[in-house]
Amino acid sequence: MSRAASVVRFDEAFERARRILKARARDLEGRTVLIRDVQGGISVLTESPKGPRTEELARELSEQLGAFGGDASEVLLFPEDLFDAERIFQSSDARPLFPARLLETGPDNVLLLEREITGLDWMRAPLPVPDSSEGEAPRMTFFGLKGGVGRSTALTLVARALARAGSRVLVFDLDLESPGLGPLLLPRARAPRFGIVDYLVEEAVGQDDEELLANMVATSPLVLDAAGEVLVVPAGGAEGHYLAKLGRAYQPSASKDGVHELAERIDALITGLARREHADVVLIDSRAGLHDLAAFAVTRLRAQSLLFGVATEQTFHGYRLLFEDWRSHPQLASFRDNLRMVAALVPETGRPEYMKRFVESSHEIFLETLYEEASERDSDDVEPFNFDVHDETAPHHPLTIFWNRALQEFDPVSRPEAVPDDQILVASGAFCHRVGELLDREVKP
Repeated sequence: MSRAASVVRFDEAFERARRILKARARDLEGRTVLIRDVQGGISVLTESPKGPRTEELARELSEQLGAFGGDASEVLLFPEDLFDAERIFQSSDARPLFPARLLETGPDNVLLLEREITGLDWMRAPLPVPDSSEGEAPRMTFFGLKGGVGRSTALTLVARALARAGSRVLVFDLDLESPGLGPLLLPRARAPRFGIVDYLVEEAVGQDDEELLANMVATSPLVLDAAGEVLVVPAGGAEGHYLAKLGRAYQPSASKDGVHELAERIDALITGLARREHADVVLIDSRAGLHDLAAFAVTRLRAQSLLFGVATEQTFHGYRLLFEDWRSHPQLASFRDNLRMVAALVPETGRPEYMKRFVESSHEIFLETLYEEASERDSDDVEPFNFDVHDETAPHHPLTIFWNRALQEFDPVSRPEAVPDDQILVASGAFCHRVGELLDREVKP
């Protein structure tokens, strides 16, 4: 046999492990977890009693998984082999290896635990609603797989429309790797002393105090003589040393209450500042791409999420990759109705054909990944999560922002007169009104 023929690749190793555990379901007693480590190595932790059957299982796993397996004594583990097996069995990151909503048959006592360096937040459950969240300001995340689709400009236009109608709008620049919303909304002279990266390094040592929070927010001159305001929390403040802080920002922090992951820390910041500033609405500018910063901003912060794209194969291929993983998300039902596609930069010519292409492509990937068939529902009393291609209330049916030459010069702080109001209304009026409906807030584009 040739070397190429004997190699077991990453995907095949995982599928082989699944098939083996499914075929040997009768041998699995108690709880069982398939663990895939940071290099893709597979091991199985089980409460099944040791004996001939588990010896056969260990031998088969060892023989079938190639470089992603190990010796029989390493690939199958028992609670007594580990210092704290219960921590694995009880991990909040564990999810069914055979998800029921995918109509997969297999033992329901077998879980999957991924040990990834990044990306875990895409599959983690939304953060719980805090006890003190009564009257919490609605949140909306602006996300795109790629930059350059007008995401930050769209957020700025929405913030402007909400503030002109009387809302206090609190804006967070969570694109920490490529901050830009702060400078778009604040002149340098108005930048607050501290930003989000300052908060993360100070909170890590227990110094998320009132002085810090009081110096993280600045009022944007985006709207003048309006009933509302746009309040900005930039990625970084005026203090400097941005890279040194960014390099330390992503680590979990520890306190007497336990260890807090990045998503929890950002959620606490948003909740605290929204309450402190009496915000009516919170808008979050997410990092582009599949980074963890984007992951929790889209799925875990109790926010409606606008997913920006253009009518190209690149856009829909990227979203398909993400949605296919979401199919097995144990908490998918808790956030999928908060998703909304956005057709950005819709061209001036050929708009009907462009939008038809976008809607059909978007519907196709939702239908094949996130939408349900009736057979996927446990109860006949609940309608399946599914929408017709032309249903304008559906997650796949996009909000639209029209390309406008004038918006290419949009610099509302430095050159507020560069783009007349009528041009803004043409490009984004319908979009802002639809966002206002989703947030249940009045807008004035």
